[in-house]
Amino acid sequence: MKVLKIEDKDLHMGEIANDLKALQEYVGGYIEVVPLTEQLALICNEEGKLLGLPETAWLTKRGGLAPVDKLCGPMLVCRTDTDGEFTDFVFEQDLCEALLYVHPVP
Repeated sequence: MKVLKIEDKDLHMGEIANDLKALQEYVGGYIEVVPLTEQLALICNEEGKLLGLPETAWLTKRGGLAPVDKLCGPMLVCRTDTDGEFTDFVFEQDLCEALLYVHPVP
């Protein structure tokens, strides 16, 4: 599955197997799914803050500047279909929308 990876203060496109084991390996533990829009979801480590993982990004309300939450550890953004299944992130269509909610830490 094509995804937008956010890690080490960097974002880049990548690919990952669309299964629970691969997602858990990438985030380093249990996954937490944060819906960004009806079509986009952020997947991160459920215990990232508790484990002391490095701060990676800030989550805001759509287009907001004030952070709602800090996100720690590696994470990814993908699309979801009408059944809630994860699908490919489409760079040209989804990047601007994703960046309205997720702001990588400089």
